[in-house]
Amino acid sequence: MRPLLILLFAASGFAGLVYESVWAQYLRMLVGAAAYAQSLVLAVFMGGTALGAWWASRRSAEWRNLLRTYALVEVGLGLLALAFHPVFLGTRRLLLETVLPTLGPGPAAGLVTASAAVLLVLPAAVLLGMTFPLMTAAL
Repeated sequence: MRPLLILLFAASGFAGLVYESVWAQYLRMLVGAAAYAQSLVLAVFMGGTALGAWWASRRSAEWRNLLRTYALVEVGLGLLALAFHPVFLGTRRLLLETVLPTLGPGPAAGLVTASAAVLLVLPAAVLLGMTFPLMTAAL
């Protein structure tokens, strides 16, 4: 069972790197430049995974079945991955048709756009960060 779990964990890590690449492509359409999108994704990915790892390591002693919790986190990641495209399209439409025209050009528009991008990526990044402490504690 242990080798299978390690293989699953490695596949999850690979999927996390794929998510990071996909997010950068999507957010480029939102923030307007590949360099900004990549920087934003990298910052949120690293910060979110650190936050998730910290939180899971602090709380995991209270959870009864860490392997089940790990599986639930992975299911959550899968659901977020499936929902990302429609949520992104809705967010982008809301920003372009309603929010940004109201704000006009300027720093407020950039802040709102960057905040929306962070909120799109952060939940999955936090869950990705939870996987390592959960799997290592479960094993």
